[in-house]
Amino acid sequence: MRVEMAGLQTAISQDFAVLGDEVAGLRRHAHEHLSSAQSLMLRRFDSLQCSVIDLGLRLDRLLDENGA
Repeated sequence: MRVEMAGLQTAISQDFAVLGDEVAGLRRHAHEHLSSAQSLMLRRFDSLQCSVIDLGLRLDRLLDENGA
């Protein structure tokens, strides 16, 4: 009975070790995707910010041309 319990305990410990490795891999994978998404969002935000600044400058020029 003790041998069976020890074997079961070893098997459970190995299963938890494998599960821990899987979770670590999932975390790395999620981190890679998050980093990629953050980088993309920053580039898009910068582009949007430049477009808004350009639009503001164009509006200022139009208002100046129309004597406003």
